[in-house]
Amino acid sequence: MTAQTAEIMILDGKAFELHTVPLEAYFKLIGWRPSFARGSTANRRGYVARWELFGERLFLTGLCRHELDRSASSDRKLAPDPTHLSRSRII
Repeated sequence: MTAQTAEIMILDGKAFELHTVPLEAYFKLIGWRPSFARGSTANRRGYVARWELFGERLFLTGLCRHELDRSASSDRKLAPDPTHLSRSRII
């Protein structure tokens, strides 16, 4: 069996591989799963999610079909910390 592409976890501004797939448990819980095109056997779920920890809460901050271009991961801007946003700006 082919090893699966890891999700991305951002901690303190640094990217790490996350070898669990939290969205799959959520999709099972709600009884629905979006149909992502599967691009390769290394990514059977068809997407890569990006997660960030703000305080003690985990947020989904990105979702890409197939693979993410990891070559520029250090150049990407991080999502704003939601604890610093005013309530009126949180959607």
